[in-house]
Amino acid sequence: MTSTLIARPDRLAAPDAAADISADIAAPARHPGVRPARPLRPPPAAAACPIELRALRTGARTLAGALTGIALDAPCDRARQRAVLAYSRLVLRGLRGADARLADDGVRTATGAVRAALPTFAHDVSAGAPVLAMAWTALADRLDAVVPGVPVHDHGWRSSPLVCERRFRAGAGPARALVPWFLDAAGPAERMTVVRDASRRVRWALRLGEGRHARTMDLVRA
Repeated sequence: MTSTLIARPDRLAAPDAAADISADIAAPARHPGVRPARPLRPPPAAAACPIELRALRTGARTLAGALTGIALDAPCDRARQRAVLAYSRLVLRGLRGADARLADDGVRTATGAVRAALPTFAHDVSAGAPVLAMAWTALADRLDAVVPGVPVHDHGWRSSPLVCERRFRAGAGPARALVPWFLDAAGPAERMTVVRDASRRVRWALRLGEGRHARTMDLVRA
């Protein structure tokens, strides 16, 4: 007896579901309005950051004014003395980190005079304040003369001030001290960019150090 073979529906070849899934994964939906983030462009090695220069000039001038007042018998208790010493060392670390970008022998000489005068002030305020005041004033004057001629870069969206903050911190010291000082010299838009894009470590350093920096500055300025 002859029988006709008829393909049963349950014996039909099953579609390759894995291939369909792979095809779906390999071809994600496109969103024409979204572009991949491009890496931040580091600033030129020889160009200084305008925030960095503002921080250095403001720091030197603030210390020159404070110490001139102390030399003229303005009150300086132990807390203010410690604040002046701490801020002096902070600004000196910043100058050390920016040395190659400033590239000025006059700044180096004036910085050396400040370093030499610090121990006397640390030991005896009355004896040390006049010499340290003159040293900081000379350094502030030299920075005012040199900085306008230093090459600087602007902060476009690819040359973020966040990159400058990293470079400044790498050359100048602990994040908890440097980040608040750097941001104190930044404009509102620059500050917003750094805080928005900073790593958790930098935001934590700012949270820990901002209050301390403000108290130090209040004591220095008295």
